[in-house]
Amino acid sequence: MEIRRFAVEVFGQAMLMHGLAESARRLTDYINEPTPYLHLTEVSTFPYSADSVVGLEKQRRGLVNKASIVMVAEIEVEAAPTPAAVEMRVAKSAHRILVYTSQFAINADIHLTPGVEMTNFLAISPGRFVPVTNATVMPMLGGTQLTDFRRPFLLINRDQISYLGAAPEPAAAPTDPDDDTIG
Repeated sequence: MEIRRFAVEVFGQAMLMHGLAESARRLTDYINEPTPYLHLTEVSTFPYSADSVVGLEKQRRGLVNKASIVMVAEIEVEAAPTPAAVEMRVAKSAHRILVYTSQFAINADIHLTPGVEMTNFLAISPGRFVPVTNATVMPMLGGTQLTDFRRPFLLINRDQISYLGAAPEPAAAPTDPDDDTIG
């Protein structure tokens, strides 16, 4: 099996960490393994608060308690492996959501299979980390060095979600019962 190295940014409760995660699996599968810690190499730490103690120099290795991770993003996306056969894919549609954690407000797209109710998604979906795309993230805490940012792909820790709201479904075009056009 080929080991992949993922350059990731890990948003914790008090700091941001940059590092490398190594796995033969997809990043989502690796992060959702039942182990309590995320193993990183070449780790740099950046406290959110401007008046916090500055992080140490880069560490060769580090462990991050998954319970304290708010979200994970891939910094540099490698070329994806050959995609699975079309027969293996499950059709999904994007739904715009708003997520609040203690640290961030996140607008993003979550991809659900048809028929799955958004209200049940968090209760029935597997894994601790929920994948979202097209994310815009806004820090919620004052005094932080972070500003708003965008990421094409994020994994959000479901245990850190305080609120999940879904945008209303688009209304179907009204039909005119007197319209005799064919078309």
